[in-house]
Amino acid sequence: MSLHQYIRRHVIVVLVLLLIGYGIVAYIHAVCPEKIGQPHAKGVQVDFAPVYNEDGSTFHARLDIGYRQGLLILESVITLFGSWILYKVVLYYCVFFGMKSWWTYLVDFGCASAIGRLPVRLAGMYVLDYFYIGFRHSTYDFFDFCIGICVVGLLVWLIPACLKYYSYKRKSTKGMGFWERCKWEMRFSMEMGKMLFRPLRSWWKDVS
Repeated sequence: MSLHQYIRRHVIVVLVLLLIGYGIVAYIHAVCPEKIGQPHAKGVQVDFAPVYNEDGSTFHARLDIGYRQGLLILESVITLFGSWILYKVVLYYCVFFGMKSWWTYLVDFGCASAIGRLPVRLAGMYVLDYFYIGFRHSTYDFFDFCIGICVVGLLVWLIPACLKYYSYKRKSTKGMGFWERCKWEMRFSMEMGKMLFRPLRSWWKDVS
């Protein structure tokens, strides 16, 4: 797979996720606008209860910050930048250790969430949440679940990534003393850090 093919596939995944997220909101407004703002059914743990999130985000609601448009826009921009860093980190680990590159598609969910939120926040509008979950007493939308998939998926990815790293480290530092192993690990960490500032094409190779 070429680099252009790889990027094109990620763009398609993000666009599909955006289409689903915006499509659900458009459907609610077109088919059942009268349900927006109605309370969820008492005693029901999972319910369809569309409501505008006047706090701006679940994070803001938990910290009692309230709707702060500038802060919300900044959070979306930071999330987009963080997604780009995650793409490079996850992909580089996959390329370096010979792991499957499909792990990087998990980052698409976080990226789609940041992109999907940004236009709404730039317009100063409220996000429409619609999935009520009783045990958290909160209402979520599709992009909230995308964030969850991204975070949980990357935590799972860390398991094989760490196993690959420690296996590589054990082979590379075999016979070394304690300080030599520390120096090796420092050099390795610096090389990984330098990767973030290199163009993707400079270390790209075909991935599976």
